[in-house]
Amino acid sequence: MAESLVRELEQAAQIVLAPPNVVTAEQRQAAENVFLTFRKSSMPYSLCRHILETCNNDYVLFQAASTIKEAVVREWTLLQPNDVESLRTYLLHYVTQNMSLQSYVREQILQAVAVIFKRGTVDERYTDREALFSDVTQLISSGDNSMQLVACSILTALLNEYSSTARSSNVGLPWEFHCKCKLAFEQTDLKKVFLFSLRVLQEMEKIPSPLTREVTAVFNRFLAITEQVLCWEFLPKHIPKRLAGSFLGNQNVSFRPPPSWRDVVLDKGLIQMLARIHQKVRYNSEMAHHSLMCLSQLASVNGQIFPDKESKTAFLSNYIETFLHMITSTQLQDYEALGIANIINHIMFYPTSVLVSLPKDMLVAFLQSLAKLTCDFCQAAAQEDRMQKDDTLFLEAFEKTMTAWTSLLNDSKELPDSLLQGHATEIFNTYLRCHLSPPDGTRSNITDGSQADIEGYDEIDEADRTKFKDQLCCIGLFGRHIPQHTLPLLSRLLEDRITRLHGQLQRIQQNVTMSPGVNDAQHADTVVLDSINEDLHWLLLITEGETPMIPADIMEYSISQVRNVDIDTTLKVLASPGNRLCDIPDSHQVTDPVVRLVSSVFRLCEVEKRAMEANLTCHISPEISSSLVRTFGKDTDGGQWTVSYLVDKILSNLVGWSSESKVLEDTLELLLSLVDKKDRMLCKALVLTGSSSFEKGNREEYWQLNVDSNRGPDGQLRLSLSANKPPGSTSIPELTTSDLSSDPGARLLWEVLHSLHDHYKSIIHQPNFAKCVTDVALRKQVISLLECLCGIAEGSRVDNVTILFQFLHPTMVDSVIVLDVLHTYEEVVQLVLELFNSSLTNRLYEVCLSMIQTYSKHNTGREFVSKDIEEEQYQDILTLLQLLTNTLSKDFIDFGEKDGSAGCVSAADVVLYGLNIVVPLMTDELLKFPALCNSYMCLLTYMAEIYPEKVCQLPEHLLKTVLASEEMGLAHYSGDIVKLSLEFLTSIASHIHQNSMFDCMVYTSMAHFLENMVRSLTEKQSDPVIRQRLIDAFFILTDGIQMHVDRQNRIKFTMKFDDFLVNVRGFLCIK
Repeated sequence: MAESLVRELEQAAQIVLAPPNVVTAEQRQAAENVFLTFRKSSMPYSLCRHILETCNNDYVLFQAASTIKEAVVREWTLLQPNDVESLRTYLLHYVTQNMSLQSYVREQILQAVAVIFKRGTVDERYTDREALFSDVTQLISSGDNSMQLVACSILTALLNEYSSTARSSNVGLPWEFHCKCKLAFEQTDLKKVFLFSLRVLQEMEKIPSPLTREVTAVFNRFLAITEQVLCWEFLPKHIPKRLAGSFLGNQNVSFRPPPSWRDVVLDKGLIQMLARIHQKVRYNSEMAHHSLMCLSQLASVNGQIFPDKESKTAFLSNYIETFLHMITSTQLQDYEALGIANIINHIMFYPTSVLVSLPKDMLVAFLQSLAKLTCDFCQAAAQEDRMQKDDTLFLEAFEKTMTAWTSLLNDSKELPDSLLQGHATEIFNTYLRCHLSPPDGTRSNITDGSQADIEGYDEIDEADRTKFKDQLCCIGLFGRHIPQHTLPLLSRLLEDRITRLHGQLQRIQQNVTMSPGVNDAQHADTVVLDSINEDLHWLLLITEGETPMIPADIMEYSISQVRNVDIDTTLKVLASPGNRLCDIPDSHQVTDPVVRLVSSVFRLCEVEKRAMEANLTCHISPEISSSLVRTFGKDTDGGQWTVSYLVDKILSNLVGWSSESKVLEDTLELLLSLVDKKDRMLCKALVLTGSSSFEKGNREEYWQLNVDSNRGPDGQLRLSLSANKPPGSTSIPELTTSDLSSDPGARLLWEVLHSLHDHYKSIIHQPNFAKCVTDVALRKQVISLLECLCGIAEGSRVDNVTILFQFLHPTMVDSVIVLDVLHTYEEVVQLVLELFNSSLTNRLYEVCLSMIQTYSKHNTGREFVSKDIEEEQYQDILTLLQLLTNTLSKDFIDFGEKDGSAGCVSAADVVLYGLNIVVPLMTDELLKFPALCNSYMCLLTYMAEIYPEKVCQLPEHLLKTVLASEEMGLAHYSGDIVKLSLEFLTSIASHIHQNSMFDCMVYTSMAHFLENMVRSLTEKQSDPVIRQRLIDAFFILTDGIQMHVDRQNRIKFTMKFDDFLVNVRGFLCIK
């Protein structure tokens, strides 16, 4: 029988491993079932021994080892300790006697040994745990490299199994068992494994170089074991509730051994030995990675292992001394950069008070080395970026070292001023040089400056502002630490590049006038211009910082320079963006340094504006224009002029950059940040800037200007603020209502809205509108106007809702006509729904109900039979769901005027009517779309919270459909959907209990529903012990709690429920 089974397994293995074109899917599945059946065999140990000793098929051997591993765990209570120990000894002996085994087979057998060892950890019958470690000791001391590799595999398997993460085997045991095993291993065996590896490394370090291939393999494995121990995530004394039942490991864990490890970890010789080992293996990239990880994790050691501050200082002093010797004794290899940066980052985990307590000479030397490494990494990272390398080791290393500096600079008050300023200056200057062209910098241009290169780069890479956000935040911190150096330097560099840009644009304009065709001179000019634009781009990124405002450090520096500043000259510099700084007498000496920097940015705006007026927009970088409008924040003493200038710049961008969506987006964000301020000076500046354009005779001209500047390449307006369109439209109502108490502001708003309303009305009410549904041009006009209306509705606020309502109400009535006529065009339906979704007030409920009735007329009975239809085709249903949800929110939190007229339509009427339409449409296939499912469940949950009585009064067929949806949400969807479903059930159950609705149909449905839910949880447990523990946990959960929905009982239940979760996770979460 055994021989026939071996033959069957070998044949099945051939089929499983055969190429897809040789066997059929049915044959492969049948072969896989053979192995699945074999692995479920009862007491298969003798059979598996026979297979291991007689079979030569590696895949069958692997399956035999897997079967032993699973069977031991499954049948543990049936096995005697002697049988288990005999099986473990046999497996280990088998591996040592068959060294020609494939590595994956050997590792699986040794993993079975580790699982057997782990399974006996908390079993009192198994008291002899030293036998395995004795075997490991014999293998290591044998002197045979092959045997030593087997010992490495055993130790690695033990660490993997006891880690209780993704590395451990899935053996079907609860989380609490894994947790107990891990805790026991940490207390008794983990330190043994660490000492094993350290003793071997100490012996290996004495072997003279060069190392043989076999010795290198053993050396590398023991380095990896040491690294794994130093990366061990020790169980805390009190496990947080969020970790209960979780098998996910932390990727960035620090080394927190218990106090019993002090004799090993705090020994000075440990750090020095690991440093010597790294010096020995540093030219082997794989081994160097392991050795640096060991040193890095040792640098992160913290916790109770330090009895006092003195021991921590002594450890850190020894570590830094060894580290400095290691990095200065020889030149670093490229692949060492990230490991060195990790070490530095971990050293900076120590409080600044500990660093200050180090010997002064050592701290000075460490900071000098850190500054040098940071500058070297910066230069190498810049080179990586220019070469567009896929491997960005130096970039990661540079960002990690910058993070280390950040912690120092944030606590700079605890350090002497002179200790950091020199290093901050050096690093800031290096960063500037790496991103500027010669002679001020070292940046080289990889491309030839052609437009194709630039466009290709923009399409592939994300914006520098986003890509290098962390770098820019850190370098800004450096700059704020030394403002006396950075402000004049940035001002000078900006002024120089702006002057060169201005001159280069004039040269290009002259060349175009004299010789219109493309020639070598024009190409050379373009290359130079690209270099200047790149310099300006980086100077602006560094100048603007991480927030669009002047930091407190810079303001303090500006205040400290007040004695050296002349206010009149400073204001003259600020208000003269068309002049060079040298044209204003004494400007270099008596201008406020902050204002000088800001004025440089204004001058760049002026140069850009004049270039656009001269039709030279193609020679200006859109990245620079985008950075310019992101640089400005709140106005200061020159606010009136500054705001007016910025508004002028915004209008210039809207016209000149109409084809650059990113520039328009940033420009409109600046506009929104301006108009969001409620001060009168701002409103006055805005009104004065645009008032001349809004005289009666110029109204249509101004409107056409705004339409043209916001028209996309397809001829459609792009003014809406919906999910699919670029932002911007809220600028119209917000711009003109920043102070509605001023007559010019209200007039400005009304002029814009009136023009839009007349245009919309003239189209909708033309006699043949219903017959023009096939007119593409007319349909595009309607779509464009609907986009404008959606954008204006999105800009409504408490202070402008009255005037916007007077405008929107008649347009929404007209939009119902549009929906009725153009209901077959998805984009029109979507925009009408968006318009209603953005502008709900009490008086609009009737219009909303009318619109939903029109939608219902054309969608009742709508079926979705295809499973492959894209979600975009259901966008109208999604928007309708959002409309109904927003209607509920509007009724729940309403700051508008109440309409007390009798018989008026309420929010509940609108939503209930909408539910009658939506619920039948929400099939199981539609609920598989995440956005639709989330919106649908949100609507049901809000309805249950705000109007539970309405939900309970739903027709029986509709209520059953709703409850079926909630049941599906509990069983088949993500955690967010489950949460919404439970909130729905909570609201309805609370309403039933509070109102004693025990005789109604909804009570019967809910009781049956909840009973089935609890029963399904318990009946799913095949293990009777687990099932009974779950039932007991439910009884404990409700014991001692009065079933009243009041605050006191809710709090008591919540506390007991937390304990319930921790309890059941321990035995329900299986691995």
